[in-house]
Amino acid sequence: MLKFCFIPPFPWEGAKGLIAVFWRLEIGGMGLDNTLPPPGQYCVYALVCEDGSIYIGQTNDLGKRFRQHQAGSAARWTKKHRPVRILHFELVGSLTEAMRLERQWKTGKGRYRLRKMANEANPSYTK
Repeated sequence: MLKFCFIPPFPWEGAKGLIAVFWRLEIGGMGLDNTLPPPGQYCVYALVCEDGSIYIGQTNDLGKRFRQHQAGSAARWTKKHRPVRILHFELVGSLTEAMRLERQWKTGKGRYRLRKMANEANPSYTK
């Protein structure tokens, strides 16, 4: 059974039946692996990069994927715009659901929601 985890100061905005987890951790933050979903659990995630841009992706091992992004070996975008924190992720039940939610987040409305969430938490997070 999946559990909900909420770490202030982020607001709960509902996830339409999805379990959402929010946190604010810097690179190398203590306890990062303790707050990640277990490997094998599909999720869609948003990363804040050094230049304030937001990268959106999906994976079934968020800890491993985040380390790949930090090393510059996961995507062309994060090779040039290194991620500094995980802004948000939502757990989903399957790869199909993850791909659908990722496409939704990559729309103008989805990106606006993520930027609003980031700026509410800390105005210097994103551009």
